[in-house]
Amino acid sequence: MPLSRKTLLTLCALNIALFLSCCTEPQRPVSEPAAAGPVAAAPPPAPRPLADSAAYAFNIPALVGLTVDQIRTQLGEPISDEQGSDNEDLKTLLYRRKGYELSIDYEVQSRRLFNIYLSSLQSRQPYPVLLRAANATAEGGKGYQVDPQNGEDGLYENLAITLDSARVMNRFGQWVPDTLSR
Repeated sequence: MPLSRKTLLTLCALNIALFLSCCTEPQRPVSEPAAAGPVAAAPPPAPRPLADSAAYAFNIPALVGLTVDQIRTQLGEPISDEQGSDNEDLKTLLYRRKGYELSIDYEVQSRRLFNIYLSSLQSRQPYPVLLRAANATAEGGKGYQVDPQNGEDGLYENLAITLDSARVMNRFGQWVPDTLSR
């Protein structure tokens, strides 16, 4: 007895679904035992540098999300740790490396970072050169934005790295550190 067209299509669809489910299942070697319990999630991958570490002065993506104490652990003792002139709640760490200066503003009480500035110690630089020194991209990254500042003719004094988590807009339309806007 011949099968109806509908039955044949159904059988074909089931065979294809079975085949695809077998092909997409990860294959485990025979010698590897099945996991005996819940498997811990792998830690998130570390930010990958855009270039060899010798090519950049500071790895900005690796600093985003850290506290000032973690920054000190990663970069060492700063050249200075100064109180901000206009705001006593903010302090600034200053680092120099490979002809660049890194200025990091942080809130004293929470130890949280607010802004990071990277500038060349020699002269104004093209935007791509500053980005390479910061190991950053023009699009920024998760948790931060990058903007060139004080430029003309394609040369800029510094990069402003604005951390998303540390900024809010106040009632005057100005971006300010969130703990100071209240």
